[in-house]
Amino acid sequence: MSEICRKDLLARNMNRMQKLFPKEYNICPRSWCLPADYSELMSYHRNKKNKTYIIKPDNSCQGKGIMLTKNPKVDIKHCDNFVVQQYLSKPFLIDNLKFDLRVYVLVTSCDPLRIYVYKDGLVRFAVTPYQDPSNNNVDDVLMHLTNYAITKHSSDFIRDEERGHKRKITHLNKWFENKMGTIRTKSGVILKM
Repeated sequence: MSEICRKDLLARNMNRMQKLFPKEYNICPRSWCLPADYSELMSYHRNKKNKTYIIKPDNSCQGKGIMLTKNPKVDIKHCDNFVVQQYLSKPFLIDNLKFDLRVYVLVTSCDPLRIYVYKDGLVRFAVTPYQDPSNNNVDDVLMHLTNYAITKHSSDFIRDEERGHKRKITHLNKWFENKMGTIRTKSGVILKM
């Protein structure tokens, strides 16, 4: 289980699965585990000059040590222990804010695989309205990060389960229903939000 519980091990395993099943595992941004993947990251950066990267300490939590960079060659040393990911610069936004989902899952067995997903969870929002990453705003953690341990200290943080910066997923579902109604997927499945 520890293979999916730490950022570095999860990134390494997702990279392996992307190589084996590229279509099925095209669900997360390109990732590098440093220091092992440092040369590969630098090579990628030389070919993709205008990209932004998010740098996360490999074994940390609550947003500690996370930063964005447009120049990993300057901000990362070859011996650093980080997980670096290509930053998604055009994220889906709600009310012009970045957000993430905390979905609670219990795995009781791997063989046979038995997973329980809790019907509710959390939606965590950034505090500052989103703008594309630039040299002027990559240091704005309240725009780019959604970690509650960081956002709760902002004077702009709103504590309200329906309109605040930390909501239940059931409130997100209501937002989708109000904004999008019923959605028909390519396979013909009808989703009632």
